[in-house]
Amino acid sequence: MKPDDCQVSGIKRGRESTVSSERELHVSADQQSSTVSDGKDPVNKTLKEITSRSALKAAPELLGWTLLVNGVGGRIVEVEAYCGSDDPASHAAKGETARTKAMFGPPGHLYIYRSFGIHWCVNITCQPPGLGEGVLLRALEPTHGLDTMRQRRSRHAVDGNISKAVSDKMLCSGPGRLAQALGLNDSYYGRDLSEQPFQLIPPSGRVECETTPRVGISQAVERPWRFVESGSPWVSPARFKKCSSFGTSIIPLHN
Repeated sequence: MKPDDCQVSGIKRGRESTVSSERELHVSADQQSSTVSDGKDPVNKTLKEITSRSALKAAPELLGWTLLVNGVGGRIVEVEAYCGSDDPASHAAKGETARTKAMFGPPGHLYIYRSFGIHWCVNITCQPPGLGEGVLLRALEPTHGLDTMRQRRSRHAVDGNISKAVSDKMLCSGPGRLAQALGLNDSYYGRDLSEQPFQLIPPSGRVECETTPRVGISQAVERPWRFVESGSPWVSPARFKKCSSFGTSIIPLHN
């Protein structure tokens, strides 16, 4: 299999971007009115088909999928693409290490790491083994097992009693919150998402998304590789570094 180039094709853009970076999001004039597709409707693709491609192609197509862990979870509404050796913001940029081994493994598996020694962050691996690409899950719309998520995300929960509840909008809004709500940690490192206790349900209808720069990084800050479901109230209250300029891309994914 020839690996996909780490760029998105077929994006319908709302206003033009003038992003200046080593690796831009390239969109030609004849692509602007097309959808993100390789000839097959994304809603009919399997997870393996989606994740066997580049992270930039997989990321927007994962929006709208429902991820459940032991029956707890929700719809994916925000993700970021990280593109291996060509992406200085990626953990895989410097090659495979003991920490990043899973990211260089087969697609459709979990790469989980601890951020700042505090929060777990969950990524889905992409591309054939050896390329080190992945999609960071940044936010879900909680749909299943909300009581369990509230318990996991609450402060000072003692003997099942919650003394300080977290609002539902903050249950899975942000990568650390998402991992905590779903009960994901390093014990799930490298696990195959096609196996138990995971369940991934494809979207049933149209999903539109917008792109922005990624959040909380210090390199490649101008690359618009964060994908969010348009108009979703469940996306994270993200703060990203200012870049010279960027546009909002509208991607009609599922019809």
